[in-house]
Amino acid sequence: MANNSDFQDLIDTLLKGDNANHRMQAAKALGDYVNDLSDDEYEQAKKALDSAMMDPDPMVLTTAMQSMTKFTRGGGIQITGDIDVHGDTEADLLQAPTKSVCSVCHRPEALIPDGGCERDDCPYK
Repeated sequence: MANNSDFQDLIDTLLKGDNANHRMQAAKALGDYVNDLSDDEYEQAKKALDSAMMDPDPMVLTTAMQSMTKFTRGGGIQITGDIDVHGDTEADLLQAPTKSVCSVCHRPEALIPDGGCERDDCPYK
């Protein structure tokens, strides 16, 4: 934010203000200015809004929730450019399962009793 004292006033009002309307306005302002916040201010504001979601006044709580939806900065590594994806290919996913059903009675393998089924040609005997 342009002025650090203005930012701190918003945080203090949101967390400690006596007037619910002022707390609501502070929550809204933090959401409105999210793109102007430094990384440190962003984290402070996110924590303050998180705390404000426990506010006894439902309007403050609702406004804090709405503002929190604007806090979407991703953390961690950002990938730019082309990436190679490794994992299952379509051929891997389309291969038929092996030994999932009996070739003789066509029952699922898990339902065939130990020692095979009643058929003499059961491959599970």
